[in-house]
Amino acid sequence: SHSDRRANEERLAVQGQALMELTAQQMQRAANIEERLGLILETCARTLGAGRVSIWRFDADGAAIRCLNLFDLASGVHSSGDTIRKDPYPAYFEALEQERFIAADDAHPDPRTREFAGSYLTPHGIGSMLDVPLRRKDEVSGVMCVEHVGGARAWTVDERTFVLAVANLIVAAVATDVRREALR
Repeated sequence: SHSDRRANEERLAVQGQALMELTAQQMQRAANIEERLGLILETCARTLGAGRVSIWRFDADGAAIRCLNLFDLASGVHSSGDTIRKDPYPAYFEALEQERFIAADDAHPDPRTREFAGSYLTPHGIGSMLDVPLRRKDEVSGVMCVEHVGGARAWTVDERTFVLAVANLIVAAVATDVRREALR
């Protein structure tokens, strides 16, 4: 319908603007990596109206992911340090290896994310997840998680595309930072 199309165009415009600003900020590279990642998460959360957006990194042994930064939209607070071990969540971790993204519109029954229902989804009021594995040269180094606080949410094609683009910015920012450390 006409109103759907207009809503779609408005979302695309807002997403395009956000990506442009983030790309420009990443080019400046003035801020440290933590600040840059924090800014990416904030922009992503606001653009999508998603309650929680976070970046997680695999431990060296690959047995767990650790939260580098989580932005909570309602409180405006950043946190970090949570750890999620692989063992209790085999379906989710397998999906991270296999899929380009995990769009769980209804996270509670979704086979890839329902393992989190009791321990994670319910306590945080999360109804829907859009997760993108962070890949460098086919290696999954971590994951970016976009979590909708509230009920189920149908992630649109443009929203998925936007999150993939943001994930690419994160991978690039981290890669640049690693290179810069190596050059010191």
